Amino acid sequence: MALALGAPEDSALVITLISLGSLTAILLPGAIIYGILRHRLFDLDLVVRKSVAYGAASLLIAAAYAVIAAAPGMMLGNRVPVTLAVVVTIAAALAFQPLRRRLESAVSRRLFGDRVRAVPATQEPRHDDGADGRARRTAASTRARDPRRNRRELGAGPAA
Repeated sequence: MALALGAPEDSALVITLISLGSLTAILLPGAIIYGILRHRLFDLDLVVRKSVAYGAASLLIAAAYAVIAAAPGMMLGNRVPVTLAVVVTIAAALAFQPLRRRLESAVSRRLFGDRVRAVPATQEPRHDDGADGRARRTAASTRARDPRRNRRELGAGPAA
């Protein structure tokens, strides 16, 4: 602002304004973060705790998956042809895959509850079956949102 008004670059006013602007740019976000953490806004401590726990559990599951998948191939690597060792490694990885999915699901359910599964259950299936299918889905969703129709179907009498 002072430079725009014609003040020289080395004037005390310009230096003061630049210093205050820099200080504000550093202290204001710091004060906001302090206020959020101090007064436990947004439950950040809970979010951080759950994120760290989920990350650690996922890392352990991934490490176990890597060891179990790679171990048979590494043990057989020198005694059998390389292609057979690769096939055995792939088979071990595929065999462990369902257990890995169950473990990840259990960790998610333990940390986040059933909310993880609730969102996909409420979404409509997404498949493109042409204009007729879109029209059927649109009509069905309109019927589902029409409160008068729902009251009539439930036997509550005509809607006012």
